[in-house]
Amino acid sequence: MESMSGLAKVLKGRAASGELNELATQLTDAQQVEQDLLLELDGIQHRKPPDTAGLGIADKRSINFMIMAFAQQLYLQFRDERLVSLVKESGDKSVGAINYGNKDDCDTLLALIVKQCDSMEKITDFADVLQRRSGLIAEHAVFKDDDDVIPIAGTVATVFAINANGVISEKDVNLLGENFWGLSNVLSR
Repeated sequence: MESMSGLAKVLKGRAASGELNELATQLTDAQQVEQDLLLELDGIQHRKPPDTAGLGIADKRSINFMIMAFAQQLYLQFRDERLVSLVKESGDKSVGAINYGNKDDCDTLLALIVKQCDSMEKITDFADVLQRRSGLIAEHAVFKDDDDVIPIAGTVATVFAINANGVISEKDVNLLGENFWGLSNVLSR
């Protein structure tokens, strides 16, 4: 409006003045909405996250028994090809201290691992066997305190092999105490 000449101000002044007032009102409303949204955003960003309900002792124990049952399955699956001893050795020694032979030896080991993994995937009652083994582990588990979720290693030192007919055989192997498969790192606490 200020840059218009005198005649233009008279002719367009009233219309332009009304439009400018309307735009000013819209701008003020938009700024107020922006302020309201910024306050709401600030409130959201400073909200405390909801409390997460943790797992109870029984749930953590159940998870740990299932993890131990799976560790036993791995032990049983790989013990015949002496792979389980190599896995144990690799967990106990530093990278530079381990030597599995030349490239052909390593290729042979990798082929054995693939073969064993493939045969494990073909087990049809895998979940049922793990569930049953988990129950057997739980029956023998003893804890230091009522609050503990990891059993005393010696009380779960029996590996339960369950064949296709459901027959159970036992072997003493302290997978938890010897930390096979890095078991102590994955158990629920």
